[in-house]
Amino acid sequence: MTSFRPLFVAFIAGIALVFSTAAPLFAQGEDNPLEFRTEFERIGGELGLSSVWQTGQYSVGCGTFEKGAKINPLIAFAYDRPLVSRFRFEALLGYQGRSIKSTYNSRESVAVAIAADSSVERVNVDFENVGTASFNYLFLMPSVKFYITKGLYAGAGVNMGLLLGGTVQYTKNILSKSVDIPQRGPTEVYYVEQESSDPYSMIFPAEDIKNKSALGFDGVAYIGAEFPVGRKLKIGPRVLYSIPLTPVITDPQLKLNTLQFMVGARYDLN
Repeated sequence: MTSFRPLFVAFIAGIALVFSTAAPLFAQGEDNPLEFRTEFERIGGELGLSSVWQTGQYSVGCGTFEKGAKINPLIAFAYDRPLVSRFRFEALLGYQGRSIKSTYNSRESVAVAIAADSSVERVNVDFENVGTASFNYLFLMPSVKFYITKGLYAGAGVNMGLLLGGTVQYTKNILSKSVDIPQRGPTEVYYVEQESSDPYSMIFPAEDIKNKSALGFDGVAYIGAEFPVGRKLKIGPRVLYSIPLTPVITDPQLKLNTLQFMVGARYDLN
């Protein structure tokens, strides 16, 4: 498997380049303590939740999963600085989970042991097939945002993610816990103790993803608002949508879309 070291070095170099180009900018004079000021460098953070859903498919265990979604956490350090007029450059550096859970039902013919006479009968049993694909990223997201008003802005940029880990796991749940066998009546369907500790659910071991991408890129667009809390601190919500430019799994191809809801804070460095 290709070493992650060159990719990691390139990723860190990109982070260093972003912050090394940031020259301090300061404004003169005293402002109204409750007035928005956008002429200074700022630092802060973002905390939120990310709704992740899949485009494409992935396979694990006995299943191939084509539809799935899950809510994931996101946390990031933020830096922004003025560019020209109402435009600001911003960079987020942080951690985000991009995991999905997928399900589909199936009807399968299985052998059921009849305890009364130690015989075996084949019956149709309904199952719920559950797949989870878990991804964790260290990400850098440079963007440019435009202030529509002093408290409302919109922006666009690129999300670059370094994959920290990726696994898939398969679970098979019995839905038909009892079936009616002709001339024998209702018969319970379950996993024996040697197969699973839960008689109606079998959880298979997690598997490492073989065809995962070490780096991921997304196009992002967002809109947000800021409200002053004192003279230097501002807080506010943001909604961000990302469009995957590269797959997280290359074969079969799987891409992950996100809709993120965040609350952030910014502190003036003046």
